[in-house]
Amino acid sequence: WLKFVARDVIVPPPDFNMEPDCRQKQVFFIRHGESESNVLFDKGRKHEARALHDPRLSPKGRRQASMITQDALLTDVIAQAGAGRGPPLLVVSPLRRALQTLAGAFGDLLAQWHATGTPARIELCPDIQEHGTGEKTYVCDTGRPTSALREEFGHELPGLRFDTLPEDWCEKSDDKVRSEAALATRLARFTAWIQLQPEPTIVVVGHSNVFFSLLEADFQNGEVRLFSIPAARGDIEPPVRRRLPLTPPWEAVWPPPPPPRSSLVCCVPRCGYLVHSDPELSGFCCYACSEGAGGHGPRCERRSPGKGAKKLNRYGQVAWTEEEMREVIAALKRLSTAPVVEKGRAYAS
Repeated sequence: WLKFVARDVIVPPPDFNMEPDCRQKQVFFIRHGESESNVLFDKGRKHEARALHDPRLSPKGRRQASMITQDALLTDVIAQAGAGRGPPLLVVSPLRRALQTLAGAFGDLLAQWHATGTPARIELCPDIQEHGTGEKTYVCDTGRPTSALREEFGHELPGLRFDTLPEDWCEKSDDKVRSEAALATRLARFTAWIQLQPEPTIVVVGHSNVFFSLLEADFQNGEVRLFSIPAARGDIEPPVRRRLPLTPPWEAVWPPPPPPRSSLVCCVPRCGYLVHSDPELSGFCCYACSEGAGGHGPRCERRSPGKGAKKLNRYGQVAWTEEEMREVIAALKRLSTAPVVEKGRAYAS
C-alpha cells in the first residue's frame, strides 16, 4: 500500500453548518449528469455526439442527478433551508442537460419550499453555457429558444425565471461565445454578478469546460464542489480581465485543490510530457496518446515536467505517496477539531 489515489480516499468533509460569512459567498458548483452526448463520446462516436442538438440526460445521468442532494456538501445547505434560513440561490445553464439535472436533484425540494411560502429563486444564466473545445461551437452545445424552455420546464421547476433570458439567447457565433476574449468576458460578468447577489449561499449547475475555464478544476458528471469568493464591497473591483484565469480568483474550499496541471505528467506509461491544457484531453498530452495511436499529434505541446511533477495513472488520477497521504489526513483532523464560532459560541466541530 505504498501509493494512494486521491479520489479513492474517503474522508469526512469540513463542517459548513455555521453562519455564512457575509464577506464570503459559498458557491456550490455541480456538473450536469451524464448526457446522451457523453455516452456517444465515451464510445468514440465524437461526430454523432457533437451533432446532437441540446441533448438530454441519459438514464445514468438521471440517476446521478437524483443523488446529488445526498452529497455531504449539500446536506447542511438543505437543512438550513428547512430551518428557516431560506433556500440558496440556484443558478443554471439554459442547456437542457443542466436544467434536467437541476430538476432531478432539487425538484422535490423546490416543490416543498414553494408550498411553505419560501420559494427558491432560480436564475437562467447563458454566460455559463458550454463552449465546446477547439475553435468551433458544436450543435450539442447549442440551446433552444426561451419559449421552448418555458414549455418544458415551467411547471417542473417552480421559481425558474424566464423573463431575464432573451428569446434568441441560443443564437450565437463562434467569436461571440468561444473566443478566449469572449469567454473571459462572460465568465468575468458571471463572477461579478455572483458577487452582487444578496444570498450568501449559491448553487450553480453547469458544464465541464466552462467550469474548467472558470475554476481550473475537472468535474465528473454529477460532481459537487465548493468554492468561495468575496462578496461585492465598495473596495472590491469586479473581475474585468479579458483573459483567463480571472482576477480575483475563485478559492477552492472542498475538495482541496489538486496539483496544478503544470506538474502532472501524461498517463501513457512511456510518455514524459506534461498534460495538455485542453480539459477534453484530461490526463494526456495530446490526442495521439489519448487514442493510443502511438507517437504524438500536432497539438502535442511537448512540455517537459519540472522537479516534483507527478505521473498520472491510467485513469488520469493523481497517485499520492504514503507520506503525502499522512499529511492530508493530519490536516483534515486538524480541520475537523478546530474551534468554530457560531452566534457568539465557540465549540469544537
